[in-house]
Amino acid sequence: MLVSSGRRVLSVTRARLLSTVAVASMEDGSLRAHVSRRGREAPALLPRYLSDARGVETFDAVSRPDGVLQLSVAENQMISDWLVPRIRSIAASPASDAHGGGAGLFEQADIFYQQTHGTPQCRAAVAAHMERVLCGGSYPIDPDKLVVGAGCNAVLENLLFALADAGEGAIVSRLLTDQLDAATPRKLWCAAMEEANAARLRSRYDRLTAVLDQGGLRYLDAGAGLFLWIDLRPFLSYGDSGPPQRENSGSWAGAVGVEEALLPAREAEAERALYLRLIHEFGLLLTPGASMRSEEPGLFRCVFSAATEEGFEVALQRFARLAAAPRAT
Repeated sequence: MLVSSGRRVLSVTRARLLSTVAVASMEDGSLRAHVSRRGREAPALLPRYLSDARGVETFDAVSRPDGVLQLSVAENQMISDWLVPRIRSIAASPASDAHGGGAGLFEQADIFYQQTHGTPQCRAAVAAHMERVLCGGSYPIDPDKLVVGAGCNAVLENLLFALADAGEGAIVSRLLTDQLDAATPRKLWCAAMEEANAARLRSRYDRLTAVLDQGGLRYLDAGAGLFLWIDLRPFLSYGDSGPPQRENSGSWAGAVGVEEALLPAREAEAERALYLRLIHEFGLLLTPGASMRSEEPGLFRCVFSAATEEGFEVALQRFARLAAAPRAT
């Protein structure tokens, strides 16, 4: 399998057909004929709430103290004080890929979510490397036409999703990782970090649930992880017609979408209205239940580890203000 960029072709062997097809760049009108059906339909699958999330000004303790707190992304910002020094020490080692010169290349923001196709700096560096090593300087590679993934598995999955339909496949060389065994000092460091992380997660969970309990907001008890499933159904507004009739609507019976049922349009719009209200009135950006395939509207996922300590304190104040707000039902 050969991957290139720009107007150069990309060669993919389709196992079922045992043939090779040439796929040109996005600028070539013939590309559509070689992209899989699911690849063409993929942009329409992006949930609408992601567009809403991208349009908000997020919280910053100094420059935007009134900004929206991003609590919908599965990140853990509580252990950067463990991870960043450790990664920098590894990068400073003569045995690293940077041969000891990479300590200053890693920033704290790099351990969190970035642009899914790679940061501009990363894509520019990869383009320069490809020009030098693969192309020998014979033609330029546009960084804007590169997509960078987190390892071979992610790159192959994304590529084949776009090029192959169900029942098709690609023949690739076997992937091998031969250095999975960690030395004892690394294991000891990991154990200490995991213990500290568990204690910090427990502390945040307890502090958040204490505020919710005091304000009468229900949630699903969690035994582990970064999330809390919060019941905000009493805040759903359906206008004069009232909420649709549902079986077990007052319980948790339909709170988790085990059948991955989509919400009816009227319920989905009510949840979206509440989602936008949480953003603009209370400054809380949570994951709406519809995007998690919840069978009932009004359930939201809160990632309580996705904020700095200062931001989390602000989040607790905003949840308390939400709890004091009038319910719709």
